[in-house]
Amino acid sequence: MGKQQNGFTLIELVAVIVILGAMAVLALPRFINLQNEAESAAISGIQGAASAAHALNRSASLTGDGNEIRVQSCADTSKLLQGDYADYTFTSWRGIRSPGGGLGRPGRPGGVGPSRPGGGNQVFSDGDPLNCGFYRTRDGTGTATRFTGYAVDP
Repeated sequence: MGKQQNGFTLIELVAVIVILGAMAVLALPRFINLQNEAESAAISGIQGAASAAHALNRSASLTGDGNEIRVQSCADTSKLLQGDYADYTFTSWRGIRSPGGGLGRPGRPGGVGPSRPGGGNQVFSDGDPLNCGFYRTRDGTGTATRFTGYAVDP
């Protein structure tokens, strides 16, 4: 009797390699897209934190307990937030320009920044709503994002 060989044929090995390659091609774009989704979630988090910080600061001002922080323009937003927001610039929404030179709009990518020195930060009176925005300072890319704040002058 002849010796029986065990193992996989070349056809079986090629079939497994083709299947693994197809799975990699289908899965890779999902992993690459996670970075964009993570950045979008971070932007939404900053937007919510900034709006909430302004609302809480305005509430503290209305109660008169002395815990409020003076906010005269959108640029003062970073005073209200805990953590490191050095990569972001908070400014008046009027002061943000899009790549085409017009005003910044949510969903328009890249090249945002202040339209003039000072970023269009106008000084407001106590209780005035602020139409604010922020963008990534480090590389000037990303989308300008809008939020509402409140001026507080204790």
